[in-house]
Amino acid sequence: MKTFEQKLKIGRLGEDLISRWFRSFGWNVVPAYETSIDSGKGPRFFAASGDNIVSPDLLIFQGREFRWIEAKHKSAFTWYRINESWQTGIDRRHWNEYLKVREQSKLPVYLFFLHEPGHVAKDTPDGMTSPSGLYGESIDVLKDKIDHESALHGPSGMVYWKEQDLKKYAEYAMILERLKCLSCAYHKVDPRACGMCADVFCKNQKSPVAETQDCDILPAE
Repeated sequence: MKTFEQKLKIGRLGEDLISRWFRSFGWNVVPAYETSIDSGKGPRFFAASGDNIVSPDLLIFQGREFRWIEAKHKSAFTWYRINESWQTGIDRRHWNEYLKVREQSKLPVYLFFLHEPGHVAKDTPDGMTSPSGLYGESIDVLKDKIDHESALHGPSGMVYWKEQDLKKYAEYAMILERLKCLSCAYHKVDPRACGMCADVFCKNQKSPVAETQDCDILPAE
């Protein structure tokens, strides 16, 4: 079993990868999770109403478009035997807090799950491997697609969704290649001259700073 420090390190790695991935598509990133390092507490959202709410990890913006992003880094999807499906989830208390953030801030809130390749979760049938990659969806969509809740895991229970109810944004290897590509000489001179950036990751995108409606990284509100 991983220690708290190990889990924190893994979580920070996932947040960093997801943060850099958004930046590669022209989003500016405010890492709210950084505020929790010294205090030992999660990032907070202090609403005008007086509520002290758990904040998602990232606030990203591009022009006048703003999004809250909760970034989760996990080794594998869970195999849910009752309906034979791959599922992933978050702490139930945090889920309820993110619903409040959506209501109070009026900004879209997204959950993103980065699942590593090659891992086998508990109860996985023989011969099957957990899906991997970057998955995400807005909580406006997810609130109507909750598969089940469980009080058996986590300090406040868990909320779970099926893999098929999440949008897959990228393969894990493609994320690493994209981030590697961003430091290449071609990209620094002219992103459009880099075939990896222009052609592989977003067919409609002429540059990593293209508008979101052209690239479909996140839909415009």
